Amino acid sequence: MDSYGAQLKKAREAKGLDFETIARETSIKREFLEALEAEDAAVFPGSPYLIGFLHNYAEYLGIDPD
Repeated sequence: MDSYGAQLKKAREAKGLDFETIARETSIKREFLEALEAEDAAVFPGSPYLIGFLHNYAEYLGIDPD
């Protein structure tokens, strides 16, 4: 099974979405979206932010957030 970052990237690319569109529609900054796909936890100010953004981004892309 793919890592969560790979799953996010695959779903985003399959839908033909770019980071600017997703950032505008989800209110998640582009830098955080890129960090989620890169699995770079150091970018986030804390675990609750990472988990919340991951959940919202996955739902937006139609992926089971769990």
